[in-house]
Amino acid sequence: MHITDIKRNNKKNILKVLYSKGLWSKRRIANRLNLSPSVVTRLCGELLDQKIIIPYELIESPHAGRRETKIDINPDYKYGVGISINNKSTALLLTDLKLNPIATRVIATNQQPQLYFDKLITAITALVADNQLTLTDLLGIGISIKGKTDGTQSYYGVWEQPVDVKTPLTAALHLPVFIDNGVRCSAIATQLRHAKKDFVMMKYIEAGIGAAVVRNSELLYGQNHSLAEIGHTIIDPSQDYCPICKRKGCLESIISIERLIDNVRANFSLEKTPVLWENCLQDATKITLDTIIEAADAGSIYLNNLLKRNAELFAIAVINAKVIFDINDFVIIGNLFKSQKFTAYFNAALNQYQLSEINGNISIRTQESNQLSAVALLINQGLLEQLN
Repeated sequence: MHITDIKRNNKKNILKVLYSKGLWSKRRIANRLNLSPSVVTRLCGELLDQKIIIPYELIESPHAGRRETKIDINPDYKYGVGISINNKSTALLLTDLKLNPIATRVIATNQQPQLYFDKLITAITALVADNQLTLTDLLGIGISIKGKTDGTQSYYGVWEQPVDVKTPLTAALHLPVFIDNGVRCSAIATQLRHAKKDFVMMKYIEAGIGAAVVRNSELLYGQNHSLAEIGHTIIDPSQDYCPICKRKGCLESIISIERLIDNVRANFSLEKTPVLWENCLQDATKITLDTIIEAADAGSIYLNNLLKRNAELFAIAVINAKVIFDINDFVIIGNLFKSQKFTAYFNAALNQYQLSEINGNISIRTQESNQLSAVALLINQGLLEQLN
């Protein structure tokens, strides 16, 4: 590796430590990265000159006669806009460089791309101006998008045909624009905040089902940007074809939250779903994931059967992913894990379908900000990968 690359890599690692640990001394950073204190001091001096980091108060050192200065990411060095796009709505978030939220905005996702991008560009510029900033204050734009993307085009998940997302935004805003799908953005955010080197990220949320693989701190993509598309693996070939992946009985086409809500609305009645019938005031339009979870946890037989089926199929997908990727650490983000019943069914299925001990750790979170993970993508690609 060239000396310039080593220097750039060390700078990047210093910033990664600050993102995962917060306010830290240069000596502790040196120990963490196995670098000499003089190297860290020199590199931090360059980052201070660039105003990417800032010094804080002096702290007592364990070494007699010395005092240490803590350093941290400079939140005001640049700002970022994170955007989460699905087929129904687009959410925008303005943050500082430490990912502290400043302001939000939501617009509808228009199915006519040109009209949509005009509206999105207007929303971005208004969000920035309303907070006394200009576009030159931004590091760039990070976009978390539903479905398949190669970093420029959205192939499916939002529009019915492939759409170039990056070019119109770059041309209009004159800013760097970085795009990835939602689960990979979440994996990048987990790397940034928790410094994980090897893990599989899985998401089972209203936007869909997916996975991302990080090995040796590198996010893996595959030749077609489709690595770890767990949601579109075949789980029951007796079912119909998925309109997105064109495979028979893929996981997402059977147990997606959208499919769950559609099934419940189709069977909504006093006889079949009495608890939900009462909670939703006999109005099917009031059925949401939260009302389904509430009624299931209250003992609805029909809803518990649905959640049990979904939990079992998702558990099979997790076990299969562990076998295929051979990585111990799994991070799962799932809205349905807010349900005590669903969580119990999932854990029972893991034990039922694999008799041997499941290696490693499975950590579960019930929600995450897609917009914030889009800012993490921006910081990773627009700052960490651009250091000199």
